[in-house]
Amino acid sequence: MEVLNYPIADLFMNLVRESTDEIKLCSPFIKESIINEIYDNINCNISLNVLTKFNIANFYKKISDISALDKILFNNHQVFNHSALHAKFYVFDNSNAIITSANLTFSGLNRNYEYGILINDPNSISQISNDFDQLCKSDQSGNINQDNIVEIQKILKDIPNFERIDIPKYEISCENEDNIFNEDIEFIVDKLSGWKKTVFEKLNQIEGQIFELKDVYLFENEIQRIYPNNQNIKPKIRQTLQFLRDLGLIKFEGSGFYRKLWEN
Repeated sequence: MEVLNYPIADLFMNLVRESTDEIKLCSPFIKESIINEIYDNINCNISLNVLTKFNIANFYKKISDISALDKILFNNHQVFNHSALHAKFYVFDNSNAIITSANLTFSGLNRNYEYGILINDPNSISQISNDFDQLCKSDQSGNINQDNIVEIQKILKDIPNFERIDIPKYEISCENEDNIFNEDIEFIVDKLSGWKKTVFEKLNQIEGQIFELKDVYLFENEIQRIYPNNQNIKPKIRQTLQFLRDLGLIKFEGSGFYRKLWEN
């Protein structure tokens, strides 16, 4: 084990180049420049799985890049969304793992003072790799596909550019746990359709940021009138909540509780 109390960009990319079988990346925030560098160094035919936080506010504020995830999917690799993700760890084959405070951003790998460890113990690496797999399969996670990317890109296209305020000698980071979309939600509603639009609009009628599944079920009769031929309203509501989670619009808190990721 080695303590990592220095920028890990060179170490990280060396491990990418040395990997021949599988790389697993867990990072809430991911920037396109880092993904581009990974693909400049990665071996062909390697398996790459990425676990991140798919959050529209993070994409809008450019904390994380939707284009980075688009490139991963374009290269036939997998992206998973975990709505409560805060961990950062990276597994390279069965040989090395990094546990760190650093996101897959330029600042995280090159500039910030981050702290972590490099592990090469096979048993520990096996446990970390298994934990990654279990996170990807958990109830709070979803498999991101190209349709999710396209839907978010359509929404972001029409929203006015987010203006970041630069204060001399200070760097302001918006990398908080639950970034909230605080622009006009009509930009979102206009790009949704069908069940996603219906359920999203009902969620917006619920006061506050936190809601329970039973709160959504209160709209069952209203939704039934919209879809009179559907005899499985509650299961369809639950499925649609999963779709909205995988668009980064809600977060599963567990035990039947959810959080809206837009300003209500």
